[in-house]
Amino acid sequence: MPPDTPSTDAALLHAIADASRRLTRTQIEDFLVTRGFYSLSTLRADPTYGSLGKRELLDVAFEERGRWELTQALADEGAFSEEALTELRRAGFLEDASTDQSTPEGKRLHQDNERPASQSVRMTSRPSQKSPPRHGTAGVLALSSAQTRKDGILVAFIGALALVVVGIIGYFAAIAPVQISIHATQTAEKGAETRSSYTLTTALPSSTTSPATQVTLPALPEAAILSPRSGDVVSLHQLLEGSVSSIPPGIRVFLCVRASAPGGLIYPQGEIDSSGEWEMMVTFQTSRAAYETYVVAASTQEASTIMAEGHFALAGMAELPPDVTMISAAVAVTRD
Repeated sequence: MPPDTPSTDAALLHAIADASRRLTRTQIEDFLVTRGFYSLSTLRADPTYGSLGKRELLDVAFEERGRWELTQALADEGAFSEEALTELRRAGFLEDASTDQSTPEGKRLHQDNERPASQSVRMTSRPSQKSPPRHGTAGVLALSSAQTRKDGILVAFIGALALVVVGIIGYFAAIAPVQISIHATQTAEKGAETRSSYTLTTALPSSTTSPATQVTLPALPEAAILSPRSGDVVSLHQLLEGSVSSIPPGIRVFLCVRASAPGGLIYPQGEIDSSGEWEMMVTFQTSRAAYETYVVAASTQEASTIMAEGHFALAGMAELPPDVTMISAAVAVTRD
């Protein structure tokens, strides 16, 4: 069994997320019961398990029943995609013939992994296949006529846009003549091409001084993590609670966890999408490891897209992207 390292943890987290996307809750329960990890009454009657989602149920199973055994069993069932299997092999979780495509069993499992998620485990339905529509001569003529009308609308739109441009330029008083040419292409029904050229003449000031444009960025909100406190010991699944002031438009707020070891990665946990008090369930994967958790704000669309990307929640990032700022104090905790 491979030791706990950032690479093995990342591979395992990716595999768990992959299996939870590909399988339904019922398929996960059937797998855990059939393989003897749990009884069906335990999974459905015990509120400890019955209230968990697909991802949380797999996290608990991996923690309670052993990473190695559960990874092997899921691989045998074809629950992982080929990408997840490759990561697990590199991390040392899968080394036997069950993942080797040179053996008959490995080939069967590889074919299972290539199936869609709805067919991987206990497939009950087959997607319907539809033949592409066929068009007769009348259909082709209708499509050609529709395309001609569409081209005509496009030419009209360009003409209207040109008039708007002329009005804006004329507003600033004309001195030096400026010629603007706008070309539009329209295709006739018989394939001949008609090119219409619009030439617009107006004037611009010979010398203009543009006043400096001042862009005022919205003030970042302030946040705090109220529970747990620095120095606390946390469990595998820990509920974090805190507060955040009013979130202005254009700003998105996220909760992050960083491994405190040298070179530790940052794992965005999710978005805090409303002002006031908040709470979020966080998974601290590695036992006896030290972590820091804090709240950040992304002030641009590009930065928000990176922080919301699910890939970084699994693989982590070395540092925060540009335009992402910490807005709370870091809380240092240790996993039990």
